[in-house]
Amino acid sequence: MLATLPLAALNHLLRNENWAHRHLAAFGGQTVSLQMPPLALCLEITPEGFFRGAPAGSKAAVTLTMPGDLPFRILAKGGDRAALLSSAQISGSADLADCLGFIFRTLTWDVEGDLAPVVGDIAAQRLVRGVRQFVAWQSRTFSNVTRNLADYLSEEKSVLVKRS
Repeated sequence: MLATLPLAALNHLLRNENWAHRHLAAFGGQTVSLQMPPLALCLEITPEGFFRGAPAGSKAAVTLTMPGDLPFRILAKGGDRAALLSSAQISGSADLADCLGFIFRTLTWDVEGDLAPVVGDIAAQRLVRGVRQFVAWQSRTFSNVTRNLADYLSEEKSVLVKRS
């Protein structure tokens, strides 16, 4: 059950981008293992270029292992995809790994397009802008708190060694 939500979200993104599932279609029948502790997904690429749950016991052609602290890295780096993907460990087929890397780096979610039929175009645009501003504020706050904590621990308490 835990795997159905990420699988549906991934296929939704692919459905909106024809180029992406055309790239994946070349690897139809191969299996991809996505690991981010405690979550582990084993997905099979369909001949149409989408993902489905892989049969039990299937061997993964590519394994992508994301660090367990990924949610904190997302907050700290503000969703910088290149930095987040560089922290992944990849093993297996180089061609498939390259294709997946390209797709994950460039695939975007049209949030406004998905919200517009539900709440209207203007409301969707304002909601997305408000959420982006909120996330940016949270990211800045997290960055400021960690910097202030480091300063406090190095200057006031002398727990950490200063850079100089």
